[in-house]
Formats: sequence, structure tokens, C-alpha cells
Amino acid sequence: MVRRAIEGNPAFEVCDIEGQRSGKSYSIDTIAAFHSMYPADELHFIIGSDSYREIGLWHRYREIFSSCNLIVVDRPGCPVTDPLAPLPDAVRSELCLIQSSRRMQHEAGTSVQFISGCPLDISSSEIRRLAAAGHSITYLVPSAVETYIKQQRIYSECP
Repeated sequence: MVRRAIEGNPAFEVCDIEGQRSGKSYSIDTIAAFHSMYPADELHFIIGSDSYREIGLWHRYREIFSSCNLIVVDRPGCPVTDPLAPLPDAVRSELCLIQSSRRMQHEAGTSVQFISGCPLDISSSEIRRLAAAGHSITYLVPSAVETYIKQQRIYSECP
């Protein structure tokens, strides 16, 4: 579905390193793999504010802050009014909040940037639920993806 979604757009490419790993897939392992694949590149990891508010529960979360830049995008109903509040004390002491720019600087040189905008209340769970119920997912996914889901009956309860 990702291949269909980005088809014809040279700015994107598909990478299935998480699918190739056996067992659980943790974000820190994916970040480490990208560091190995692209050692000279500066990495940016984009997450929603809903995920950010729970990042202290993630596997080896402290390493994420020092391994890459984080971009936190507002999600409906999950504003981040105090960027330090969701974080355990262990990582708070490693960050410097820069109020004027809605970002934090990590002692390792990486940063956490908070992006506001027009958050859309669209989630993969909701798209799967709509598709399974036979409702339209037009405009929620690229048309090639919608066609594929319908043709393959991916979320349909009937075989």
C-alpha cells in the first residue's frame, strides 16, 4: 500500500527494514539501522503528539532523544502545552526548553521540534474501521490505496 501511495513521487521511497526484522520492532532499532545505512545524514523522526505524550513508556526511549531529531506534530485532542511534562525525569534533565521557538535542545546536539497546524483527526485505526464496515475512505488515503484495499478486501470481514 505504501508503494501505491507514493507511486510517481520521486521525493519518497519505500524501506521495509522493520518488516525484515523478526520479533518486535522498536523505534530505536529502526533509528540505529538508518544510522548504519546513512551515517552522514541527520535523521528526523516524526511522531504525533499523542505518541509523544507516551514516549516515556517506549523501549529505550532515552536513546531516541540522543540518536535523532524529533518532530512532534499536533494531533486532535492531544495538545502538548508543556513539552517537558510527559517526559520522565531521567530525560528532562538532558533537555533545554527554548520557549520562543517551541523546541527543545538535547545535550547530545539533537532537538525536539513541536509543529502546530491544522490537525486532522485521521488515524490508521479509523481508516481500517471504516473500510471494514464498508464505508468510504475516499480522501483519507490516496485513490490507488483505496482501490487496492477494496480489490484485495483487506479489511473486509468476508473472505
